[in-house]
Amino acid sequence: MEPAIVAVIEPIAQDYDLERETVSRPYGSEHSLGHNYLLLLKSAGFRIVYQREEQLGGARFLSVVGVC
Repeated sequence: MEPAIVAVIEPIAQDYDLERETVSRPYGSEHSLGHNYLLLLKSAGFRIVYQREEQLGGARFLSVVGVC
């Protein structure tokens, strides 16, 4: 049902290539599942309105907001 908004903040592996990888990674060095939320949200019809990567405490975090 539209409109909808999804916001995700997730730790991802340092070597996870969001441009080329399309599958989730189970339990990488960040000790959580790694998902390509950019691809998943776009595939579900969402438009990405915010995207940011940040290094915090030696971990890489991805923040994404999608709307449809």
